[in-house]
Amino acid sequence: MASYLLSGNTLSNFLASIIGLVIITIGYYVCLTVYRLYFSPISHIPGPKLAAATWGYEFYYNVIQGGQFYKQIAKLHKQYGPIVRITPLEVHIDDPEFYDTIYSNSERRDKTPWHHNPYTADKATFATSNHELHRTRRGTLNPYFSKSQIRKFTPWIQDRADVLCRRFTEEYKGTDEIVALNEAFACLTADVVMEYSFAENYNLVENPGFIAPLNKVLEVYLRSVHVASYFPIIVQLQVNILPKWFVTWLDPQSDTILTWQNDIERQIDSVMSGTNQKNQDVSHATIFHEILQSHRPAQEKSKQRLFDEAQTIVSAGVETTAWTMSVTMFYLLNNKEIMDKLTKELEEAWTDPSTPLDLATLEALPYLTAVIQEGLRLAYGGAQRLPRISPDKDIPYTNPSGSKTYLLPRGTPISMSSLIMHHNETVFPQSHTFAPERWLPSPPEHLRAPVIANSKNFNEKEKEKPLSRYLVSFTKGSRTCLGMQLAYAELYITLANVVRKNKFELFETGEVDVVCDREFLLARPKEGSLGVRVKVV
Repeated sequence: MASYLLSGNTLSNFLASIIGLVIITIGYYVCLTVYRLYFSPISHIPGPKLAAATWGYEFYYNVIQGGQFYKQIAKLHKQYGPIVRITPLEVHIDDPEFYDTIYSNSERRDKTPWHHNPYTADKATFATSNHELHRTRRGTLNPYFSKSQIRKFTPWIQDRADVLCRRFTEEYKGTDEIVALNEAFACLTADVVMEYSFAENYNLVENPGFIAPLNKVLEVYLRSVHVASYFPIIVQLQVNILPKWFVTWLDPQSDTILTWQNDIERQIDSVMSGTNQKNQDVSHATIFHEILQSHRPAQEKSKQRLFDEAQTIVSAGVETTAWTMSVTMFYLLNNKEIMDKLTKELEEAWTDPSTPLDLATLEALPYLTAVIQEGLRLAYGGAQRLPRISPDKDIPYTNPSGSKTYLLPRGTPISMSSLIMHHNETVFPQSHTFAPERWLPSPPEHLRAPVIANSKNFNEKEKEKPLSRYLVSFTKGSRTCLGMQLAYAELYITLANVVRKNKFELFETGEVDVVCDREFLLARPKEGSLGVRVKVV
């Protein structure tokens, strides 16, 4: 009997403990919600109460709906104005004149830790939160991505463009075979970034059918980034804990990423061990050989540090540039008038296409430059919002009408995004139209940006090309895209060569195949899109 009573008391105590735990948990979340709504340092910022109360608001749109939060943010700006609280901690702003304040060159700007690379490349420059450490790591890499260094590398880019154009002519011209330009361009950009990183020529441009393995890796990676950012433990298990055979059995798609990571690790090992000395056979700098030979501290040259850096440089250098080329080519092929203008300019400047035109000459062509800028605008670059934190100063924000000023306390994540900035109609009238003329010195009246006439913030360089101030595909400030000069060189050389040397017609490809429908770090078209497909004629 005593034993029965004892077990009954034990059960009662257990149930009481569970009930108590539930009550405490509910109480905690009630108090947390009340704090977020009414006592948070950003409780005065307009926005929906649900977004202020819970991360579930963002989770619903980005994870459940699949990369749709950027659309909801745009709707919130229409409802609440240029400043909106979009999560319990983060404020988003849609004001072109405020971009340089958030993404400053001169002020300290930390990065939010939850926007790091979800695939654990946390020692990469891109993923470095702390401003000072980021500046140190960035300082190591900056010399290798300078304009002067990239110019030394342009013969290699030209070689890849030559091979690409020759294959279009010799293998595809006049046939019924279909080319996915996005895959062909991804082969080219992968060749470029692997050569520049390791002096390793993968010859992907010569792959039959332009099979782009790195492109496939990145597609798998991109589709999972939002889930991975909410559940990083899953990634830690995949990468660092569980046996690889078990991970691939559980999720066959992960094999693509793991195989790519193994290849990157192999490249780093070969450079660190000295078995890869191909840098001695090329005239250009190679990033990871140069880093190892630098005078940086040993911890900045560790295997994990270089591995993380390589992952981000390669992944960032392949798809963003290839997608910009694809978007640009679609709009050129979809608008004969624009294509004819560009072709005419190239034919006049480049009378003998068998002799390469140097990068400086291409950069001086006004319509080609306008086409590239418009392509960058509608491809967006890194399309995700990019929160920045001012760790030591409060930031005041005054709305465009001057009617109200909001104080954003130090430590507040503040973000903007190219997906919204590039469709601000005060800067880019008819923003969903591909119109290179908007970038020319005297654009048509319907394309003139009202904000330019009213702005007093231009420096001398910006006064020459005022619209460029608002092109943020590479973001701005101390964390500007490291590979910007390399990307520009690829865009100028590849697009000029492809347009000058080849003729195409679109095949079962429409605007829905290039217009952003989902955001997975990059702008992605509708589900099921087969890319920008063409016939060579």
